[in-house]
Amino acid sequence: MFSGTPGSGKTYMHGVLVRALRDFYARSSEPRVGSVGVRVNGSDFIYKYVGVGSSRIKNLYKAVEERCRREIKNNFGMEECVGIVCIDEVDSFTFQRSSERSDTTHNSEQHHTLNMFLSLLDFTMESDGVRIITIATTNMIGGLDAAVRRYGRFDDIVHLMPPSLEERVAILKSVGGERDWLEVAAEMSGWSRVEVSKGVSVDERQRVELRRRMGM
Repeated sequence: MFSGTPGSGKTYMHGVLVRALRDFYARSSEPRVGSVGVRVNGSDFIYKYVGVGSSRIKNLYKAVEERCRREIKNNFGMEECVGIVCIDEVDSFTFQRSSERSDTTHNSEQHHTLNMFLSLLDFTMESDGVRIITIATTNMIGGLDAAVRRYGRFDDIVHLMPPSLEERVAILKSVGGERDWLEVAAEMSGWSRVEVSKGVSVDERQRVELRRRMGM
């Protein structure tokens, strides 16, 4: 699970990890290991009526498992397949069940969805050559239900911190060109990666590019 404030790079790191996993399995030795992936948002499982969210998340994992089995069946020499389920903003339906909610129907639906999710994490990890890995992001790590972070579930959490001064300079150079960004970067202490990258205005980028072309 990747944790961090909005704009900290959670979704980006999410994608990097997925690509790395798929590349790793693609280069695996015999027996060949395939991989399939799906990406969803936690809000996709929030519904007013009890049972809808839990049914949708169950169907999601079932679909990934079926895709893995087809991958094994349709590829000679492949004996294993890894399904990668990516859930952005997982806190949408995994917040603490002790939280007080005025809407008891909504609370009950969230409980059903969360319980189904936890059972899927426990029982769909590996079966007959199919292994399912779940990767998630959240900007509310402290609000997650304790059962979600239990050992064997999401116990491996990567906290993404705001970029350091050196990292801010590197980001500014990547979007604004080569120049002395140290003073600007120093004023951006505590900014997220997205905020730093957006801190260079279009006009500033154009001026930097013009100076570069003129050899200044």
